[in-house]
Order: sequence, then C-alpha cells, then structure tokens
Amino acid sequence: MKFEHYIVAYDIADTRRRNKVRKVLKTWGEPVNLSVFECEFDKNKFLDIRKKILKLINKKTDIIIYYPLCMNCLSGRINDGVKIQKHLDETLLCI
Repeated sequence: MKFEHYIVAYDIADTRRRNKVRKVLKTWGEPVNLSVFECEFDKNKFLDIRKKILKLINKKTDIIIYYPLCMNCLSGRINDGVKIQKHLDETLLCI
C-alpha cells in the first residue's frame, strides 16, 4: 500500500466543528500548528477522510486545504524549533 504525505490546513469558524475536524486529522497525522497537520494517507483513506471532513464543515464559512508532498519535498523540509516525537514514514517531524 502506497502512502502519500499531505499538509492539511484549515480555517474553521466554529469551535465545535473545528474540534471535530481536528479529532479526525489527529487519527492520521501530527499537528504542526493550531490549524495545520502533516498527514500520511493511502489514496482510499485520503478520499474517506475528505468525505468525512466535508460532512463536518460549513462550506460557506470554513476552508480545508490539502497540499500533497512528494518524497523529495518531504526530505528537503527544513525544521526549526520544537520537535514532535512522532514518525511518519520513519521520518522525524520537527517544527
């Protein structure tokens, strides 16, 4: 199974909806900011997660953006600051 890396960013107006989306994303990734996650999905899981999140948000006031990352981009990431103690694809994440 091939996993793909994504940066998922969101701006959700309502705290309750925001917390629900955050809970879904925490299952598949690591928060690197209050509204940004670094995630790893296979293609089917990505489609499932998107569908689930679309049911949670208000499309008139909220936005979710998925930025795909190739392995070359991921390996070239520059990290400053606090380290996150989780691994995605055996890569230590730092912010």
